[in-house]
Amino acid sequence: MHIIENCWDDLNASECDFGAHIYQNSVAKIYVDKGLDVRPKLLDIFDRKSEGFVGHCVLTFYGVREFKFVIREYTLENEKILWENPIAIHYKGDGGEGLKKYYMGGGLHGFSASVSIFVEAERFALHILKENESE
Repeated sequence: MHIIENCWDDLNASECDFGAHIYQNSVAKIYVDKGLDVRPKLLDIFDRKSEGFVGHCVLTFYGVREFKFVIREYTLENEKILWENPIAIHYKGDGGEGLKKYYMGGGLHGFSASVSIFVEAERFALHILKENESE
């Protein structure tokens, strides 16, 4: 695993395919299956790449004060998108020094759903997993 600290400005997490998330002791971890946009200097570190996007990594936030994970499932009927009510997961933590705000969006791996994520935390690290590695 490669761990890159404080590299949020080198990422664009607006069209990711998100997987599981874990929140414990003011640390939030969010798995990204694919769709993470990174600056070219980071591309070669990733094992999973597709059309300029990367995946199989974990966005990790330390010193979390607030973490919101909102999912909206949808179905397609007669060429119309029908949205379900949102499912919101909200955690509060102990973070408090030098907080930064992080916004993410995309889909939920394996589901027809839209995801929006907000994290307010002290710091960020990107955990890049090898092809057959888990966190």
